[in-house]
Amino acid sequence: MTREWDSDPGEMTASSQRALLDAMDELVLARDASGRVTEVNAAFLKAFGGERQDWIGRWFAVAPAPGTTGQARRYDAAMRTRDGAAWIEWSETTLVGGGTIAVGRDVSEERRERAEASEAARGKSVFFASVTHELRTPLSGALGAAALLKDSGLHPDQAAYLEA
Repeated sequence: MTREWDSDPGEMTASSQRALLDAMDELVLARDASGRVTEVNAAFLKAFGGERQDWIGRWFAVAPAPGTTGQARRYDAAMRTRDGAAWIEWSETTLVGGGTIAVGRDVSEERRERAEASEAARGKSVFFASVTHELRTPLSGALGAAALLKDSGLHPDQAAYLEA
């Protein structure tokens, strides 16, 4: 069986390119220099809904204007998907002829886990501060009383016990 690109290994047909993009689990979004959508893949459509032709030509921006041609930049964006609010991490590259291609993945769960870990660490810190305060206060009183007792003329064995 021959594939469409077997005839010329340097060239993929448009349908082969689309099949390749649609096979990806990541969201793919291509835009022209004005920010209008030129291509989306199946994962993008699954996340945001609609048909491919519904998106082509629409203006779609998720971040400020891109930087240097060929240089990728990463950013997270809070977005509304078909499944609700989500954090999408985008890796966007500016293309030579103008426009961009952005690849995104849902990082909502990772952000949630980081927030929970941060909250747990904050809770532990507050708990530790409270415990040390509660121990330190009566211990300081006991040490002060012991210092006064030491100055009261104890027998040598009593002074040794107090030092211990």
